[in-house]
Amino acid sequence: MLTLSVASLTSVAVFVVVVYASYRMGLFSALVILFVIVLSASAAVTLLVPLSNVLKLAGMGWYTQPLCFMGTFLVSLVVLQTGASYLYPPRLEMPKAVHVGGGVVLGVVNAYLLTGVLMTGFMLFPGTGESPDKVVFPSRTIGADVVFVNVMQWMSRQTGSVTFPADDFLDKARREKYRDSVKERNDVDVETENSECFIRLHRLGSLLEKHVETNGRYPRDLQDFYDYLPPRRTEKQREEMLRCPVTGFRYVLFPVDDYRLVKGDSRYVLMYDASCGQYGPAFGHLGKGANQRPALFADGRVRWVPTGELDGLIQAQKNVLEKAK
Repeated sequence: MLTLSVASLTSVAVFVVVVYASYRMGLFSALVILFVIVLSASAAVTLLVPLSNVLKLAGMGWYTQPLCFMGTFLVSLVVLQTGASYLYPPRLEMPKAVHVGGGVVLGVVNAYLLTGVLMTGFMLFPGTGESPDKVVFPSRTIGADVVFVNVMQWMSRQTGSVTFPADDFLDKARREKYRDSVKERNDVDVETENSECFIRLHRLGSLLEKHVETNGRYPRDLQDFYDYLPPRRTEKQREEMLRCPVTGFRYVLFPVDDYRLVKGDSRYVLMYDASCGQYGPAFGHLGKGANQRPALFADGRVRWVPTGELDGLIQAQKNVLEKAK
């Protein structure tokens, strides 16, 4: 399900504008812009920590890092692009196809890098505390922000400067944003959300039983529950019923060959919240659920299970399924 946000809309708009501008300006100008973006991004990454340490004295608090990062990048971008405009050599003559086509190709590269800078900047800003914001920017291999920080890491290695730790940078940004998105919530809010998670899992367990009774088989995935969800709810509301209210991630339905063999087993996991396993317990439930994950067992009960123990139960069940094939 596509979720539009200020970050995504802004990034798409910037991407389109940069590509179109490069198409109009041509190959040489797009190449100059590429150098300007890379140099500006390098300055933003290099000066992020030193500037943040200075500005913390001014009491800017948690906004220090994102403002330093984006501020350094934008100032460098304006200064370097202005300087480049005065230093442009006479217009180079080249075939129109090369001029326009090269501009478009480099425009896409420029737009992707610039989008990566913006997405990284958005990621550094505090979260809102809403469900979709509690676990932010899931791991991606081709995401613009991931590509950007890895390019910075590669450049730092090639130039022999201090290595820029891309993975650590992304991980810290995710954790810091998550921490900020939940720090204002009190214990009552946290436990209310934890309880709602239990209620949703228990309700889905009842729907699972209903599905088995009606269809004579175990559901293949969560989509099979759609027919049993309240018809008066909107599609968005029905989708939310399949997600954890704390993390915003969908619950995971464990596949079962023969439901009759496991029904009533108090140690067999049927459904669980998988979000914690991706980034560690810090991105999961808080309060009484800290370092634990809610799971629905085949006896119909929902219980907190320590993260390591739940992972072990799930892996053991997977091993049994593999042997049965």
